Amino acid sequence: MEMLADEPMDFSVTRLPFFLRPELPGINKTLGDTKDERTWQISESPGTWGQQMDRYTKKYPEKFGGENQAPDARVGISWQASEVGLKFTFDQHMSNSMDALRLLMKVQREQSANVREDFFEVVSRKYFTEGRCLADHAMLLEAAVEAHVPTDGLLQWLQSGEGTWEIQRKYAEIFYGWGYTSVPVTLVSCEGLDQHIQGSQNLKAYLQVFRRLLEPLPAKVPEQKLPIWEKYARVAQATGTPNGKDFSWEAQDIFFGATAEDLRQRGQGSS
Repeated sequence: MEMLADEPMDFSVTRLPFFLRPELPGINKTLGDTKDERTWQISESPGTWGQQMDRYTKKYPEKFGGENQAPDARVGISWQASEVGLKFTFDQHMSNSMDALRLLMKVQREQSANVREDFFEVVSRKYFTEGRCLADHAMLLEAAVEAHVPTDGLLQWLQSGEGTWEIQRKYAEIFYGWGYTSVPVTLVSCEGLDQHIQGSQNLKAYLQVFRRLLEPLPAKVPEQKLPIWEKYARVAQATGTPNGKDFSWEAQDIFFGATAEDLRQRGQGSS
């Protein structure tokens, strides 16, 4: 950000729930050796993150192996990680991120900005570089301790499933109502000026967004100054789908219905 070094900028980060694999095991459960109502087992996972990268390479061969292209998805994402000093591991078994997201949303509501960011960084490190499963309450509690999140009663809260349905419904709203069907997406709002960056972009894309905020901003009435994500939510909830306006039907289908079953079948195959 050297080109903006003389223009200090304060901003806050709000993270919204999104699932790349909503059908994965581990919703409101923790990794365990035996299966019961509170645990899931490694055998339920469709494979490791590395195996998922290999399937992606096979499905999209045109994205790899050419001039200025990585030979495969593992190498490609490792290159990106190395640019910020990270070394990814690929042997972690895939599991549902629901409880990690539930806790992230709780921390986002209740803790300071520094604690929120610390917790996100710790969980990301444990998954991407240490190879820990996301649906593992022991890992989430370790991350909470490291980020100085109060842990009194936290295990019981994780086991309770509190907030699960609202996150599932919100994800369905974002997917069907906002139109965002893939990540990453960065939404930026300032005094009614709304911008977004979609897909993996380089530093230049972010610099363009922040430079725009340094220019004189158009006058807006209070209603127009709502953050873009709140505007999206209002429009989506007013419009809805043929199944209703709260996206409950879509949430049920994505996580438990025909769509979930289809995702499971595709995730276990070669595509």
